[in-house]
Amino acid sequence: MNLAMKHKVDAGEAVDVGEFDFQTTTPDPLIRGTVELTNELTVEEIRDGERDFCDLGSGRWIWSIGQREADGRVFAAFDARFYQRAGFVCLWLR
Repeated sequence: MNLAMKHKVDAGEAVDVGEFDFQTTTPDPLIRGTVELTNELTVEEIRDGERDFCDLGSGRWIWSIGQREADGRVFAAFDARFYQRAGFVCLWLR
């Protein structure tokens, strides 16, 4: 376990996305492997820059969070795929 990551989650400095819905079966290759962030987090909470995002279970940090313009759904990725991506608004970038 990444102890620094766990410390940040325990202190409220990071959000563990492991409790959200992992997109593993979607046919869309852009979304496959991301985590859909449900309405428990608002766009404002994501954008405020006050917290980091990670998957504590796997020890991986989230690198980008994007909101799909077509339907408003928000996805977190373990890479920078949502940075300057057509059809998405990048809400957060590590």
